[in-house]
Amino acid sequence: MDRADYEKLNLAEKRVAVAAIHDAVWAYQRWPEVLEALFLKARTSSTADNTTSPKGAGFGSIENNRKVEKAAIDFVTERLRQKGYDVESREKECIGYDLDATHQKQKTLHVEVKGVSGGQVHFPITANEVRSAKHDPDFWLYVVTQATSAAPKLHRFSGVEMASRFDLAPLSFMACLKKGR
Repeated sequence: MDRADYEKLNLAEKRVAVAAIHDAVWAYQRWPEVLEALFLKARTSSTADNTTSPKGAGFGSIENNRKVEKAAIDFVTERLRQKGYDVESREKECIGYDLDATHQKQKTLHVEVKGVSGGQVHFPITANEVRSAKHDPDFWLYVVTQATSAAPKLHRFSGVEMASRFDLAPLSFMACLKKGR
């Protein structure tokens, strides 16, 4: 897809396009050859799938990441329902958060859920989610550490808290060849 076609997409379509590219990159079968050519060593599978990582956030297998994320979403949804909230998933809409949580016709919370297999509050977050945290007064970040364990732990941060308590480091860039070059 060239830059002009990409620019015509709405935000949700752009996220789908980029997610497909990321999936293809992670699924590339010849990474060992690439690493060897760059004089780098591959990570062991136990580290790569986050099963032994103390951080355990975001760079494991696609299957494990989905399992951790689902466990976190289920945990947060159940917690909110126990507190009397009606919960609606917005995950597939790519709007900068995962859940709407409404309590007895009060203001709706916009909840972004992050699942981590390890014990540290350390996870990837999209530019769209960061933007929501900065500009949406109803935004809440719920991080579930040890998400797939028997005793997951919930950490909650308002958008304002998130901005002040987290260091944000870019993980990737979209590179597009400049026109005429």
